[in-house]
Amino acid sequence: METGKSDFRKLVRKALVDQEKTISWLAGEINAATGKHFDGSYLIKAFDGKKKSRTVIEETCRILGLDLPDDYKQ
Repeated sequence: METGKSDFRKLVRKALVDQEKTISWLAGEINAATGKHFDGSYLIKAFDGKKKSRTVIEETCRILGLDLPDDYKQ
């Protein structure tokens, strides 16, 4: 299934709600996994396609158990 940028953001939001987690929690998990610093604002921009960050998208999918969007598959 092809996932657009805004659809991906919706999938992330739904997964966070389903898991009773927040965007801040997700940012912390991504930061811990990568050793880099991303805040919630940056994550949302990445989910919307306004920032290109393969690391954020891949880690988000891994942490939340989501499929990698088609735009990021090689």
